[in-house]
Amino acid sequence: MANSTVSFIGDARFTLSSDGQLVYTPAFPPTISISTNDQSLTVGETATITFTLSEASTDFAEGDVTVTGGTLSNFSGSGTTYTATFTPTANSTTNGVVSVASNKFTDAAGNQNVDGSDSNNTVTMSVNTISKIIGTNANDTLNGDAQDNILDGGEGVS
Repeated sequence: MANSTVSFIGDARFTLSSDGQLVYTPAFPPTISISTNDQSLTVGETATITFTLSEASTDFAEGDVTVTGGTLSNFSGSGTTYTATFTPTANSTTNGVVSVASNKFTDAAGNQNVDGSDSNNTVTMSVNTISKIIGTNANDTLNGDAQDNILDGGEGVS
């Protein structure tokens, strides 16, 4: 007996295997939600981004993720949970945004995600990585580095 697809009430597919077993395959498209452990990043900080899928996927990859205001590294995971490190752009106040659009990954049944416009598919972090050098009440010599700096002499003489 050859494999065949059987129609069924509801949003599911059932396949009759060659040995007569009825095999259930969900037809619901997978979804994703994205979260961060830090909503506000400053100089030297990073955030751990967590991607939680509603169903296991073998083709969800870092290339499926859109990132602005920084970069992702250390992308890892499998099944339904993936993580990455977000590093904000240096000397910036541009928000960091991480998102996953529709049609980027599939579940075991080959269904593509179609929830790209859902609010939980994007995480936004405020960023202020402009370096600020602050003096003390004493006389200080303040030296900036090769980046854009804000120099604040404090109450002493700069």
